Amino acid sequence: MRRFNLRLRFPGWWPAKPQEERKRFARTIRLVLICFGYVISSVPVRAASKAQEKPLYLVARQGLVDLYFRHSVVLMLPVSYGPLIVGIIINRPTRFNLFQLFPSNPRLKHITFPAYFGGPVDVHDESMIFRASQAPKEVFQISPGVYISFDARFIKKFLRSPENDQKMRLFLGRAQWLPLQLQVEIMRGAWYRIHADPNLIFSASPKNVWQNLLEQARPSVITEREVAPKVLRVASAFH
Repeated sequence: MRRFNLRLRFPGWWPAKPQEERKRFARTIRLVLICFGYVISSVPVRAASKAQEKPLYLVARQGLVDLYFRHSVVLMLPVSYGPLIVGIIINRPTRFNLFQLFPSNPRLKHITFPAYFGGPVDVHDESMIFRASQAPKEVFQISPGVYISFDARFIKKFLRSPENDQKMRLFLGRAQWLPLQLQVEIMRGAWYRIHADPNLIFSASPKNVWQNLLEQARPSVITEREVAPKVLRVASAFH
């Protein structure tokens, strides 16, 4: 797997965190690693639940101002990293294309599809969500006919075929939470939860996905005013 500094190569795209937030996140990371006694990134991904007809999405509420998750839609995956819950942000296209990530594949040179920002965890690691009539071995099912792979060799092989161009989305990084941590964020009013069409992952207008799902997930105006906080920042231990 290639290692390169995304912050240096794409400074205009990458959001910077305030210094106090970095210190807070660093303290949280150290505490969690001590509690669990291992490095999270070394834990193998595994199936955590069965795929559903309509997958679960987290939809950021209006008051969520976190730089990574503001106006985001997170597809919750039927996989886990050890004790962690995993998701992929689906509506954040980046400014660079697939050829910049896979320069050894000349076929991608003239393809303008962007890679997507999947979340602030392990941003050097690619994952791919795609449509297929049958599931290969190296994948996990999201919903009928929709799969995700974290396998670098499978992704490179998949990208070699022109017929796959319209069937996939490539993501960098992921989002992840401890179960209690995510529960607290939802209770604080950071997220709506909604089951929705898996085809939203492949939307031709990703910037409209958040607003469309927000309108579906939002309760009545009266309820919204009663529970909505003024300003929210998620306290994810791994971003």
